[in-house]
Amino acid sequence: MKFQQGLSLIEMLVALTVSMVLMSGVLAIMSTTKKTSALQEELSRLQEDARFLMEDLSYNVRMAGYFGCSGIIRGNFNRPNSISVVNNRQIRDENDKAISKSTPFSDVLTISHFAANGRLKLNYPSAQEIANTKTYLATADCDDLTAPPPEDGAPIPKHGEDLPAWCQSKSVTDINLCQQVISEKNYIKNQQCAGDGFTTENLHVDLDPDGTLPTSTSVIVIADCSGADFYQVAEIQGESRAVVIPLDSACGNRLCQNYFWPIDVFHLPQIPGKTTLPQRTQVTYQVRAIDKNGDGNANGAVDGFALFKDNELFIEGVQSLQVRYGIDTNSDNIVDRYVEATATPIAPIISVRINILMRTANKRFDLTGSTNRNFKLDPDLPEFNPDDDKNLKNEEGYRHRLLTTTIQIRNSI
Repeated sequence: MKFQQGLSLIEMLVALTVSMVLMSGVLAIMSTTKKTSALQEELSRLQEDARFLMEDLSYNVRMAGYFGCSGIIRGNFNRPNSISVVNNRQIRDENDKAISKSTPFSDVLTISHFAANGRLKLNYPSAQEIANTKTYLATADCDDLTAPPPEDGAPIPKHGEDLPAWCQSKSVTDINLCQQVISEKNYIKNQQCAGDGFTTENLHVDLDPDGTLPTSTSVIVIADCSGADFYQVAEIQGESRAVVIPLDSACGNRLCQNYFWPIDVFHLPQIPGKTTLPQRTQVTYQVRAIDKNGDGNANGAVDGFALFKDNELFIEGVQSLQVRYGIDTNSDNIVDRYVEATATPIAPIISVRINILMRTANKRFDLTGSTNRNFKLDPDLPEFNPDDDKNLKNEEGYRHRLLTTTIQIRNSI
């Protein structure tokens, strides 16, 4: 009988057992890798949302109280607080109903300023065009722009008319620019020679016809780095020239002052009263609970949190927003301490510190526990540990991050 070689049953069982052990290890590694990858993706999205949120908050806080270059309002007008905070409010859902589950309190932040929504677009050369003009006209005498040429006494020409000698000597490209400059001679006189933007003799503002235009009887504010004044729009001439009347009777029938660049012109929907100056742009940030499973309430463990901006969902995953003022108590323009954001701070506000507690947007059922860390959101609030027994029911399967930013105040608030 021929001898046969091969694997015995015992050897096959041993090989299968070893293979199963190895495969189970591989599967465990794959499962862990998949779980870690999914969590890292959630945390990356949280980090990206946090970065975007901080940029938006920083912009609006820096713009708080913006009212032109100086922020000084001339006349008998009082400016309301440009930053207001409702401190440590119990979080509410989208229907403004307080939720019952355990979660830290959050502040409601409202910021007011004049910015893109209130600024009117002017119909004047851009900063680059002004710079080019100064280069092209470097050899020109400012008198050529403001008085008749001495040789013939002729008036300054307009488009299509003969150009003065200093302009005729230039290239074709420069001559085209000269025509543009001369057609706006009042502007060039002010900007190029005298340095003014608007002079007191002119009771009008030229606006971009493609931009937003005020209506008659509405109010515009002309502001530069020395201050801001109020004017009522008497009429709109042509496409976009707003003829104005000073609201301050002391100004008479002229602009209240010469305005130097940079100049901002803001539009108010109505004449402001003598006691309160209405703000054009107002942004409110508030944390709300959101119903993610559609059961009609936001108290469940799978329900989330989000930051709402003007009652619209802005960034999901924000669980608490805390605001504190950095105040200067000894007039050295350096923050001495941070205090609760109140309507009447005890000292000038130098900066605003914002703490934001964020958690991953979705509950992960493959994760046990939560972030085991004590988060100090605000000195006036108890520490919050998501992994505590009283919080774990609602926080299990989530991971948390605390982000802090300090924003220097640019304007008087």
